[in-house]
Amino acid sequence: MRTWTGHWPADCLVLLGLVLTLSTFGVGCREPVEGCLDVRASNYTAAADKNCCCEWPRLEFTVEHLLKEAVHAPQDTYFTASGQAYRLLRMDFVLSDFKLHFRDQETVSLLDSVRLAGGQWVRDDIVVLDRDVAAFDPGRFIAFGELDSVSFFLGLPEAVGNGAPADLPAGHPFRIKGVERWDEVQGFAMARAWVISLPSGDTLQWALRESRRIVLPAERYIAKGRPATLALKIDYDSWFRDQDLSPGGMPDMLWAEQVASGFQ
Repeated sequence: MRTWTGHWPADCLVLLGLVLTLSTFGVGCREPVEGCLDVRASNYTAAADKNCCCEWPRLEFTVEHLLKEAVHAPQDTYFTASGQAYRLLRMDFVLSDFKLHFRDQETVSLLDSVRLAGGQWVRDDIVVLDRDVAAFDPGRFIAFGELDSVSFFLGLPEAVGNGAPADLPAGHPFRIKGVERWDEVQGFAMARAWVISLPSGDTLQWALRESRRIVLPAERYIAKGRPATLALKIDYDSWFRDQDLSPGGMPDMLWAEQVASGFQ
């Protein structure tokens, strides 16, 4: 039996020194782990050493297109408050400048932006909706907490609405979609509708060219890094129930207010 003499054998000391050297070398040369260290991001990584590449949650909407609380169908006949029969053949409208209003916090705008031809930066959260759109997301945000309401323009921000489609960058979706709804004299149409007046069968085409902000309640808690998913209902009966839909009818000055009241 070997007894402990108080000294490591020479071969053990060499091995121990090698292990310590390799351990020190390994710790000193470990590559830092990159990841998002912001808890508000959707890809937050607590184990990361170096902050990088944060991805922010998105504002998302599901959409219900209604007419008198039933799902709108283009082939169905509807009636105004005065009993005029009509079919709503087609409609589309522009929404933009979305804002999230949290309790006890500043209002939160979306992050996406685009530079106009004149050099001005504006929010790039423009969406064009029609009855075939069942869901959309206008952009990303940085926030969490108790959401109180959400607001948006029915229409365009002033910087875009007073311009022309060519002011937007080449390839921007609204530069392409905006051409057909823009007039050199009247500007952009913020909402459009094609109504078939019955029994004559005449088609009336109306356009709304003024923007207005719409505020809708949206009471819910938005968790850190999670999307804000909201339901948007649009009752087109509000657009037409008090209008004159005879062949010579034209929308009165209240049409913008009536269109805005259709959003729920």
